[in-house]
Amino acid sequence: MNNQRGLSLVELMVAIVLGLILVAGVIELFVNNRQVYRVQEAKARMQEDGRFALHHISRIMLNSGYRGCDSLQNQNANMEQDKRPLENVLNGANAYLWRLDIPIEGSEGTSGAFNPALDATISGNALAGSDVITIRTVSSGHANIIDHDGTDFTAPLETGTDNTFTPCDPDPDSPDYEPTCSNIALVTTCDSAAIFQITNDPSSGTIEHAAGVGSPGNSSANLGDNFGGGWLNTYSANTFYIRQGASGPSLYQKVLDNASQELIEGVERMEILYGVDTNQDFSVDDYRTANAVGNWANVISVRISLLMVSLENNLVVNGPQDYYFNGATITPAANDRRLRRVFTQTIVLRNRTS
Repeated sequence: MNNQRGLSLVELMVAIVLGLILVAGVIELFVNNRQVYRVQEAKARMQEDGRFALHHISRIMLNSGYRGCDSLQNQNANMEQDKRPLENVLNGANAYLWRLDIPIEGSEGTSGAFNPALDATISGNALAGSDVITIRTVSSGHANIIDHDGTDFTAPLETGTDNTFTPCDPDPDSPDYEPTCSNIALVTTCDSAAIFQITNDPSSGTIEHAAGVGSPGNSSANLGDNFGGGWLNTYSANTFYIRQGASGPSLYQKVLDNASQELIEGVERMEILYGVDTNQDFSVDDYRTANAVGNWANVISVRISLLMVSLENNLVVNGPQDYYFNGATITPAANDRRLRRVFTQTIVLRNRTS
């Protein structure tokens, strides 16, 4: 029987090599698993963010052009009778932000410019090559009109104190004056609609609409009709565009003329096609880019495509990954190893088809 008194140098070297092979295998397995985790996490985040972005935009877009029970057919009939279907008493009623008669309006982003040109109210930081869209609609504030003088259309609207408008006063002569207060409201019945600025603190339950108070203010206090029994909603214009954020290109939202806010990171481009009804049969005849729409009142649906990109680089190990977007196959730069995915949704503007 041989007694083992130690390891030879050869045996020790063999043991070390075997150990190194085992450790290398464990490290490779760990690295591979970590890479798989990074890729899956990036894909999950893109999917979550892409779906949320489209859901958020579509939710606002579905209410675009809302006028209560004043249907599109009734609005068209009023136009044929030379009646004004929407009374807009705001100063600068034809300004970009206040055109509820045009619920959707956009600009086609090219490499060097936007067509049509962007309105001055939209931030100049919008990335070229990506589209811009503005959605004019109502927001969360609402109330039922309990009473309105049947003969004096300059009289206040009575809603009760349970309305949900911002409790502020734009009147400089008021002790509760707030210079940034701008409750813009849409009042509707089944026959009429009007846009105006509330010129007092609406929490009192009395909604005043005097001329020459606040910003933009009203050019007239006359709403043009009796709105007793109707509905009052806050008005809003929401603009969406791509802008460079802290972590790269992001989807931004701008409400009226307030400062824009970063909504979703990792949105590299936004391309929009507009479904146009050219013969007024409430059916899309053609999908066009913004620069080819012509009459925005004919837009009855919108198709939005968002190109999502991973925030983290070096996720693709075999060189840059080609992707298909807006009708073309695109190859990223040699050092771009990011993941990309396209999300597309078509939204029918229900207030323009009924």
